Amino acid sequence: VQMRLLAGFQKGGLTDREARKRFLQEFSVQGVSCSNSEERMSNPKIAPSYAEEEVMRADYWAMQVQGDLYAVVPSAKLTYDSAHHAAGGMMEAFVSNFEAGHTYRQIRVEESAYFLKRGGRWSVAKKGQLRLSE
Repeated sequence: VQMRLLAGFQKGGLTDREARKRFLQEFSVQGVSCSNSEERMSNPKIAPSYAEEEVMRADYWAMQVQGDLYAVVPSAKLTYDSAHHAAGGMMEAFVSNFEAGHTYRQIRVEESAYFLKRGGRWSVAKKGQLRLSE
């Protein structure tokens, strides 16, 4: 599943609307975002709370692997910056080469993260790995 997801995500970078739409349909993608990002901006010690979000507005895209386990990648439309890294919960979900003060438009998913979905609540089960470039 992860290999198919990564291959679909990496192919062409999903830069156009039609490619994203095909990817979302093919993988039955669910949208997820950090629902307490505003609180985390003022207090970064608060743990991220992930919740389902409309897929085209979401920061994360999740595909069911088995039962409550989902492979998760950043949304293809995401621009990775300090706000997403810290307040948006990306640093809890992914290991990356992020450096403060930089904005990254290219995100290569080297390994998807794994989230658990239980009772409408999402949590990180295993961090993924990203390679970021400007």
